[in-house]
Amino acid sequence: MEKLSKLPNGVCEMITKCGSDWQPTQEMMEGWAKTCPDINLQVHLGRMTMWCQANQAKRKTMGGMFKFANTWLNGEQDKAARAKASGHKKKNSIRAQGIDAKLRDITWVPDESKLMMRSFYLQKIGFYHYDGKFYEQ
Repeated sequence: MEKLSKLPNGVCEMITKCGSDWQPTQEMMEGWAKTCPDINLQVHLGRMTMWCQANQAKRKTMGGMFKFANTWLNGEQDKAARAKASGHKKKNSIRAQGIDAKLRDITWVPDESKLMMRSFYLQKIGFYHYDGKFYEQ
């Protein structure tokens, strides 16, 4: 199976319990794209990558990474499908997004650097915030 080529390098290289990097295959990505149509795969893969870096004691084995990613994405798909069915729209304000959004707010960045930061966040995690609004790819 070939490695994923749709995402920028490093976005979905998740560190395992043994310290090796794991990356989903193109086949896995295609399967998730079909079974999880209501979520942004790039954003959630980026979140999983950061979770693996931040939670050294809870990292998964190489053999358990597919199950970890599949469980995460299916859970997010279920949440999105429930919200969609109930008619609730996800709020796009920084306040509704929490600390995660505040860390990706580029409002404070000097004007000459805004374009660069916007591109950085879109490539790395697929979204950014500016003037209280949420922007994604």
